Amino acid sequence: CYSSRMQIEESFRDQKSHRYGLGSDLHGTKKKSRLEILLLLAALVNWFHYLLGSAAEKAGLHLRYQANTVKNRRVLALNFLGILLCKEPKQRIRRQYYQQGLKQILQWVVQWDWAVIKQADS
Repeated sequence: CYSSRMQIEESFRDQKSHRYGLGSDLHGTKKKSRLEILLLLAALVNWFHYLLGSAAEKAGLHLRYQANTVKNRRVLALNFLGILLCKEPKQRIRRQYYQQGLKQILQWVVQWDWAVIKQADS
């Protein structure tokens, strides 16, 4: 329960922070339609970061970005790892690792308990 909460909080941090993430707190728009488009783009970029981070983990590249020597569990959030990799354009990841990463993400989507998400009243 606590680990899930921390993961969610780190995801919000990665979404909002201009230093560690997408900088969504800097948009300054007042128009609802523009904000909706920005949120859609942020969701797509976040999805890409998760895929890139998952592929990097499958390829073993995540160990290069860790400050500690823990190798038996994930230390960096996948989307944060993806953000770090986007800042290094020379980093190459083979197609097989992207496929493995996508397979892992799709397994999470299938296994997730979607009943816990409350629908907003329309």
